[in-house]
Amino acid sequence: MVANDALIEAFQAGLATHFLRIQDQSFPSELHDRMCDMTLDAFAWPPEVKSAMSMANSKHFLGFTGRGDELTNDHVDNREVFDFVLESNQAAQAYPGQRHTEYGLLTGCNQWPDPSIIGEDFRLTVEQYMCHMRKVYLKVMEQLEIALDLPIKALRKLDTPDALHRLKLIKYIPENEFAGTWKTKQGVGAHQDESGWLTFVQEIDEPGLQVHLRSGKEWIEVPFGPNTWGVNFGYSAVRHIEMRSCH
Repeated sequence: MVANDALIEAFQAGLATHFLRIQDQSFPSELHDRMCDMTLDAFAWPPEVKSAMSMANSKHFLGFTGRGDELTNDHVDNREVFDFVLESNQAAQAYPGQRHTEYGLLTGCNQWPDPSIIGEDFRLTVEQYMCHMRKVYLKVMEQLEIALDLPIKALRKLDTPDALHRLKLIKYIPENEFAGTWKTKQGVGAHQDESGWLTFVQEIDEPGLQVHLRSGKEWIEVPFGPNTWGVNFGYSAVRHIEMRSCH
């Protein structure tokens, strides 16, 4: 792939700030819209359907996390979360040699809603969406290689069969639903992604994602549109890219 100068400059700026905003016009619009609709539907499922998928049932940290079950900076997060992994990767099969390692605990099978209640469409949509998002991820990695003047596939070769790709569906509770009943009003507190490589963030119905400017105390809203994602560089990516780009 050949990138123009403006695109290279944009990715170089992203490397400097550890954040990018991208748009992929080739991403299937029908799949994007279906994933958004099913995400909203999932949080409206009956409580017993969500509780049957509780992360407490999974040693792999996959499934549903209810409101108030997570903390950020010692404060309760007022949100609900579904965690899934791309099972097509070998990582999800939990290699025998890794089952008792910390990394091995992250590998395993997803918890899915009861198809007799929810149907099969949700699972199929999530799996299709994750497969397409992996393609977006590889495109971004390719552009990073160009921006850093690295050899072809210098970064993409890290996407081995046992690489771990995860998807989080998150609902932040509106303030009018917990005012007076919770000690904190945060959806999730200010934080950096200390682990992982790249995090692709997409909003569905309400704005909320903000990024902090290093130059001061200002927080700015991240604008979103169709097939648009915010890309946050995790600590692992920052450290690896810094080492690969040193001359």
